[in-house]
Amino acid sequence: MKTTILLILGASALVAYPALTQEPAKSSDAKACCADAAVCATLSMDCVKRMAGTWVTLGPDGRPTDEVVSEYRITAGGSAVIETLFPGQEHEMITMYYQSGDDVKCTHYCAFGNHPTFKLTSNAETGEMLYSCVGSGANFENCAETVHMHEGRLKMVAEDRAQTVWQAYEDGKPSKDHRVTFELARVK
Repeated sequence: MKTTILLILGASALVAYPALTQEPAKSSDAKACCADAAVCATLSMDCVKRMAGTWVTLGPDGRPTDEVVSEYRITAGGSAVIETLFPGQEHEMITMYYQSGDDVKCTHYCAFGNHPTFKLTSNAETGEMLYSCVGSGANFENCAETVHMHEGRLKMVAEDRAQTVWQAYEDGKPSKDHRVTFELARVK
């Protein structure tokens, strides 16, 4: 089942994106939460709340398609954001964002059957939210042995446009077969 899920995800990736260790292209019209260094230094749930809405992939022509990738919804009295990935599909997944002390974290309930936890940081120069795996939940015992989503980044390239990339790790290193990239547009 894991292979089937990954093939579906891979088929949805529409554009090439630089490796996570490389610098992405900069956009002068970005309206990212992190476009301001002071905001970046104190990444908050307000940044994540700005993602609220339904996000679809962009087609080869750069126009929005009908393929829904993510739905972000503010919940729990404004204290959390729930992201539903591939809503209604067999490989639907949930990511729950929340404030944890001074940090913003999220737990990803993955189609791999495990629940990695990420700490979000930001990069003022690129305007990105960066995701780094900091722990594990159910069915996740060892970062070096368990196949899991390990890192990602999300960049707002315009008010209603975003780029996101996720990298899974397998045997303690980036997996060549488990990298997912999306160019997204928010449905108005």
